[in-house]
Amino acid sequence: LYNNAQIGMPKVKAIMTCLHLKHKKFAYKPIDKKINTTSDIVNIMSTINFNNEEDLIIDCFDNIESRSIINEEESIAKNILHIGFSPKLHSEIYWDKDYSVPKEDDNSDDICENPLAKPFILFSVSFSAMVIEEFFARKNKFNYIIYNKYNIQKV
Repeated sequence: LYNNAQIGMPKVKAIMTCLHLKHKKFAYKPIDKKINTTSDIVNIMSTINFNNEEDLIIDCFDNIESRSIINEEESIAKNILHIGFSPKLHSEIYWDKDYSVPKEDDNSDDICENPLAKPFILFSVSFSAMVIEEFFARKNKFNYIIYNKYNIQKV
């Protein structure tokens, strides 16, 4: 699913590119705005009308504060998929209210410092695209944790 042209892309854009390559009719609308503060997130979310059963918000924020806002504002959309990566090389893919914002870990390493991070993130992004495809095809919402040995656990 994932190709070399997508290396370095924002996670959401890479996931959407994966889906669009397989389904030409698939469309997505990136927010395309610079987000500097948490109030920017709330303002952007309040201007978008998510009322379709197939509308989907994909949360790929890499900071706890932004993830908390998305989690608190879940009433704005019926379908929110949270995708996150840990410096300890595990990723979580959780739908809606099943998601719990991780606690701040000041001793946490930067995931980019780990030489195994790139292939792990590429795998996790590709797997996330399959989870999204499953949602659009069958309306299934399964949660997953992917561990560093590419062990996938449905939770």
